[in-house]
Amino acid sequence: LEEAREMLTTWKECYKQLASGQAKYYRIGTREFQSFDLPEIEEQIKKFQAVIAEKTGTRGVRARRVVPRDL
Repeated sequence: LEEAREMLTTWKECYKQLASGQAKYYRIGTREFQSFDLPEIEEQIKKFQAVIAEKTGTRGVRARRVVPRDL
């Protein structure tokens, strides 16, 4: 779980650097990404978010709307 959280943070930082134009390319391990690889990076972020949700048993926040009625 810790490793998945660490990887998610790394991928988010990669996305942020490339999307903001702060970097022309970004390297994670032996792989290099450029700004046109943003969809692939988004896919990796979603993958690690799903792994974390699976491990922690959360799938996100569900909103419920309650309408008070005077019966």
